[in-house]
Amino acid sequence: AIVKETFRLHPATPLSLPHIASESCYPIPKGACLLVNVWAISRDPSIWTDPLEFQPE
Repeated sequence: AIVKETFRLHPATPLSLPHIASESCYPIPKGACLLVNVWAISRDPSIWTDPLEFQPE
């Protein structure tokens, strides 16, 4: 739990590694390069009750 919480607050790559969409979905066309902002997701207050607090559970 401590390691998972540490990586949530301090991800090894704040932006995920690039991925290529293998098929069209949502408004993302096939072949588009995608980067996910891991840093922002792990601090989203709509997902985490206290996103900046270290809480290994």
